[in-house]
Amino acid sequence: MKKRIAIMIIVAVFAFTAQAQQNVRLELKNANVGAEQVYAQVNTSMLLTGEYLYYSVYCLEKGTNTRSSLSKIAYVSILNKAGEQVFNETLDLKNGKAYGDYFVPTNLPSGNYKLLAYTNWMKNNGQDSFFEQDLFIVNPYTSAQTAIRKDSLVYRKYAEKGNSGKLKITGNTYGKREKVQLELDNLPKGSYSVSVRQFDSIPHPSERSAVAFNQVISGKNTFENGSFTLPDLRGKLLSGQIRSSQGLSVSNKKIALSVPGEEYFLRIANTKDDGSFYFNVPENFTEEKAFVKVLDTAGFEIKLSEQQLPHIEKLEFEDYGVDLKSQKWIEDHSVYNQIENAYFSLKPDTVRVNQQSNLFDGLDQIEYVLDEYTRFKTVRETFVEVVPYARVRNENGKMAFRVLGKAPYQDFQGIPLVVIDGIPVSDPDEFIRNYESVKIDKIKVIQDKFYFGSALYKGVIIIQTFNADFAENYRDSSAKEIRLTSGNIRKNYFRQDYSKNDGNLPDFRTQLLWEPEFTGEQKDISFYTSDVPGIYEISVQGFTAEGEPVSIYGSFKVQ
Repeated sequence: MKKRIAIMIIVAVFAFTAQAQQNVRLELKNANVGAEQVYAQVNTSMLLTGEYLYYSVYCLEKGTNTRSSLSKIAYVSILNKAGEQVFNETLDLKNGKAYGDYFVPTNLPSGNYKLLAYTNWMKNNGQDSFFEQDLFIVNPYTSAQTAIRKDSLVYRKYAEKGNSGKLKITGNTYGKREKVQLELDNLPKGSYSVSVRQFDSIPHPSERSAVAFNQVISGKNTFENGSFTLPDLRGKLLSGQIRSSQGLSVSNKKIALSVPGEEYFLRIANTKDDGSFYFNVPENFTEEKAFVKVLDTAGFEIKLSEQQLPHIEKLEFEDYGVDLKSQKWIEDHSVYNQIENAYFSLKPDTVRVNQQSNLFDGLDQIEYVLDEYTRFKTVRETFVEVVPYARVRNENGKMAFRVLGKAPYQDFQGIPLVVIDGIPVSDPDEFIRNYESVKIDKIKVIQDKFYFGSALYKGVIIIQTFNADFAENYRDSSAKEIRLTSGNIRKNYFRQDYSKNDGNLPDFRTQLLWEPEFTGEQKDISFYTSDVPGIYEISVQGFTAEGEPVSIYGSFKVQ
């Protein structure tokens, strides 16, 4: 109960003054609410440009290693030696677990890099709490290799790591394109990721195992340097502030966030006294075009807060490189990657469709599919002839919409909320005068009074175009266009299955399997070898339902 009350205090902090926030900071510091740590499993710590890094992230409660229910968002960043961020992904945590991937671009320089994984809530605990993993990346498409060139290297030899008897493999040696069966009968129920990848003899950083990570970080949230960072309790926290060069009040203004499209996302927030505002985004969007705008008024500038990296005093990078002996290995694997990338469209990962919530779900809506009626040239004619419960009026020289209320009390007084492909339009004059009605697919009318945040609207008019392309030419001085990244879009990663096809395509996979959602309820898992011979490592990492770390290894040979 104490933890739940403290979390409620965190939510309420949005409305507090600076002094109240300081009081909350002190209370949370003493309560040790939801202290978190993050573990990230990677499929490899050595990559060539043009291939994928896969990773799974576990958000855990400090002290128990059970999955945390506090943060709903985690972040993965990759930094170069200069501390510059070359990659950042926002991950949507489901029951404290998330996964993603990074396609290493061919313009990334060779060098030693650092992967960081963390939550916003962990920023209150300082650098020691963030997860770090060293990476070594080689770009074979450039001659600029000075930073990683070595005179000679001591190459790695494969050594069995042991598997605690939990992993059984049907054989030790396999042919090309042969089925491999892994049995994990003794694996407790939990959350794991399984990687099967060719062993790399070139020296590179070791991947941190779940067992090695199991070093409980003692202490409570420290709120170092007087900082206070809120956790992402209900999804990605998007914040910003409005300003006025005209001296207008910035308090209690309505701000809308919309992601346009057929399945649009629309939310509203009110500004605080200083013009600041916050949105919780529970849906998953990756680089989606979105708009933030001040509703029903003009004369404001919108500035969004940027996601900040954790405060890092110093990162210590490993120093790995290549020598002349590495050249053949790099050339071979570069060719493998190019062939696999050339056939990617025939071996695709599949994206899981997210069911997005709609702001108007559950409300009485009258829908007009315009192709079922006589088509009219203008928007105004369309509303006059087809939509009896809404009107277009000329008011003081500007065109505006109005909605007829429900019986017995009906009138057209009051301003309705107008939403076009998910974008709230405060001034629909230009749309009514100039938009081609032939592009409109559906019109929906809600006759009830509608509360949108603190605003009351007399009904709602929802307009949906055929291609949901209204946003392409949308211009509004009160709106700020952004690219919204609020969570990763989850995938089912491609798994070769030679039992279903004749295998005419070339197969030069060195990553034979990446399964980021293994629960232990399945008793076995299978995959097929490729045309690349060598030793392959099996790595199973994760945590049981009780928080016990698990690291299982195995190997086999393909010839």
